[in-house]
Amino acid sequence: QSKSYIFGGESVPESVSTPLVIGASILDLSLTMVDEIPKVLDGATYSAKPTESAGGVGRNIAEGIFKLYGTANFISIVGDDQLGRSLLKMIPKPLRNSVMVDEECATSLCTLLFDKTGDCKIILGNMDIHRKITAEIIQRHEELISSAPIIVIDSNLSFEAMACALRLAQKHRRPVFFEPTDMRIAHKPFTLPRNLAEQIRIIS
Repeated sequence: QSKSYIFGGESVPESVSTPLVIGASILDLSLTMVDEIPKVLDGATYSAKPTESAGGVGRNIAEGIFKLYGTANFISIVGDDQLGRSLLKMIPKPLRNSVMVDEECATSLCTLLFDKTGDCKIILGNMDIHRKITAEIIQRHEELISSAPIIVIDSNLSFEAMACALRLAQKHRRPVFFEPTDMRIAHKPFTLPRNLAEQIRIIS
């Protein structure tokens, strides 16, 4: 007899064991100021220590789940460029199966500026490529949604992609974890029909 457990108010079969994350893969360039940040940005050159790392809300969560539990599925996208190749090398190989490579858009790059004490002052990012994670692509991966105990989405997805992910999660009775990160786009799923937004069981 198959067992089940309750997660976020949903009864999920015990045999369902691989979480699915849908979201952003970003190459992060962090600049920590050596000089003081000027009160007025004047176009001058100031000293900073650079650090390059793999980022993206969805990617971070997918790698965290993978490192903790040894398994995760991840739907994301990078560009067919040097940044994309560098970023793919930083993503654990088992997570790359559903990461698409797009020939038209540049890989998402975020430049983060930290002051001398380590406080983040501003993030400059190019997020256009995430629009290529379309509702059609998510629909194509319905099997990953139906076989996951939980679906994780971030707020870099388009409204249409979010709606599709929530609709499929609702269809297969899978709870959704929403990680907004940026308060300016945290509202996105709650502008969708209420019955879809209610599929979200956890918000970080």
